[in-house]
Amino acid sequence: MGKTTWDALVLTLGNLPPEKFIMFKGKLNNFNVPGINRVTRSELEGKSVIDVADLLIRRYTKAKGIQVTLMVLAEIGEREACEELREALKGVEDYNEPMETADSMR
Repeated sequence: MGKTTWDALVLTLGNLPPEKFIMFKGKLNNFNVPGINRVTRSELEGKSVIDVADLLIRRYTKAKGIQVTLMVLAEIGEREACEELREALKGVEDYNEPMETADSMR
């Protein structure tokens, strides 16, 4: 089996320094996507990279989960991680980039 969207998320989030991963979870907790329930603090407390990747895909779907991740990473100043995620997604079997823009999600 080839690389998946989940693999790309785990790789990118796993490469964040611990303090940036904490910031990522904090920002994700306050991130609103119209029509989708916000991720609660209790869903994120004590969660690992694997848990957060699972949550992103389960809550937002693969495509929107990637968009949310990219926006949250940008908001915490992790532009390099954004590029790393985009690179990791090249050739991923189960990822189709959504048609909507980041602005349409907020």
